[in-house]
Amino acid sequence: MANILDYMERAFTGPILTEKEYYLKLLIPTIRKLVKRYEIVYNPEDIVKSDVNMEDRLFKAAVELIAEVGVYCENISRVIKFSRNEIVNHVENNPTCTLLGEGSEQRCMKPRKPGEDSLPWFLCGHGYCSKFRECGACSV
Repeated sequence: MANILDYMERAFTGPILTEKEYYLKLLIPTIRKLVKRYEIVYNPEDIVKSDVNMEDRLFKAAVELIAEVGVYCENISRVIKFSRNEIVNHVENNPTCTLLGEGSEQRCMKPRKPGEDSLPWFLCGHGYCSKFRECGACSV
């Protein structure tokens, strides 16, 4: 499995595209193609899908989308590419929770499944900037 250094290498060796080229020539046409291929339709009357076939098609389309178009890094105008196997491997080996906080205040934030009784997480705000009043870059 690739590590952070592998991804950094890809970021600096990936194809160079302008943001406009990435979106208009690569991302949007690929999305249109996959929507047709996997028969993905939006129905505002049925927002939460219970169709297992639709879930499978959405997953396959998402994997194919990332494998075909990669991820665009705006800062250096490059595309970071991933193989289908890498994408699926990362999904299958995704951590079951994310630890947030420190010491006695540390908690595990994990995804909830439909119908689960556990209470949802409410993560409000972000880290506090001690120079907020001076720099004005942070929002509270």
